[in-house]
Amino acid sequence: MEAAALRTRERGEAALPGLAISEAQWCKGAPFVFVLDLQGMMLVHPDPVMRGWNQLGYRDLDGRPFVRAILDAVTHAPDITEGWVHGRFPVPDGVMPRWVSTFARKVGTRGGQEFVVCSGMFNDRMERAFVVDMVHHAVSEVERMGVQTFTWLRDPLGPWLVKDAHVFVTDMDAVAIVEPEFPMLEGVKLIDQRDAAGVTFYREMLRVVADRGESWVDHLW
Repeated sequence: MEAAALRTRERGEAALPGLAISEAQWCKGAPFVFVLDLQGMMLVHPDPVMRGWNQLGYRDLDGRPFVRAILDAVTHAPDITEGWVHGRFPVPDGVMPRWVSTFARKVGTRGGQEFVVCSGMFNDRMERAFVVDMVHHAVSEVERMGVQTFTWLRDPLGPWLVKDAHVFVTDMDAVAIVEPEFPMLEGVKLIDQRDAAGVTFYREMLRVVADRGESWVDHLW
């Protein structure tokens, strides 16, 4: 991924034919590299059927707008040029679909062109880096659009409910504002909610946010 992004930045469009060669390192196995432009045109992909077509309407098996989510991940804020996107897809020669985690980066060339260089891999686990990326993306959307974002955060086909993770929102009194997996909790003040070990974890979340801005809080659920 890093080598492909660097080659694209340095050589621009001239780098793309080399990335598209099926025998090259970029196309072997997983993770593999693919490249889009900012309008959703697939410029490089191991599958020749995918190349040369606009893929904005491309969705995963659950109906998630996968390519549109990739473009949003790298353009939703002026200072954000990379991010993770997840979707479920068939496994080559496999029986059951699996989650694919794709890292995308917007790359500007010396000639002023912009491409989105991506690397995808089958990965069913929800890594810590994925969770951090989800939260940062959600924060930037809330800061940009305010409460209008909350409806989007509840969308089961959006980027906020993937694998075994979801984004939730409370106010600074621990009143649940957005809780897509447990909608019955929305509007409920959870400040004294205890986990299975007796920890008042909402109090702990508010404390670390006040002290550090962001942090991990471990609790049972």
